Amino acid sequence: MNVNGIERKPGWEDILAGRISGASKLSYEIGVHDCVIFVAETLAEISPHDFTGVFKNKYKTRKGSLRVIGKYGKTLLEAVSNVINREPLNPRFFSRGCPVIIKDESGLEHIGICLGEKSAFLGEDGLSYVKTLDCIAVWRI
Repeated sequence: MNVNGIERKPGWEDILAGRISGASKLSYEIGVHDCVIFVAETLAEISPHDFTGVFKNKYKTRKGSLRVIGKYGKTLLEAVSNVINREPLNPRFFSRGCPVIIKDESGLEHIGICLGEKSAFLGEDGLSYVKTLDCIAVWRI
């Protein structure tokens, strides 16, 4: 299914709901179950786009994750744009199931999945939810 440039597999809404409910049940582990892997695996399950091979099992530490991200861009936002080969959009153009980026108080970028008015971000303490309009970028994918 392709609507307005957004490609989804049949039943994607139920798959997304399952990914969200299951995300906090697994222990956070860099390189295995972190924000980048969570988003890549979610996109692979709900859309025809599979970017997991770019990141999964490529690093085991935060420093290693930054090295892998650095192969694709100077920032996480730039790296995501280069990996998915699309330009980021203003968050007001969000759609459920699309990847989003937020910048925290210290200036670090984090990737999550848009759920509508809120977006889900996986961290060491499980999932957190942020207003999608507080994100700095979204990709329609």
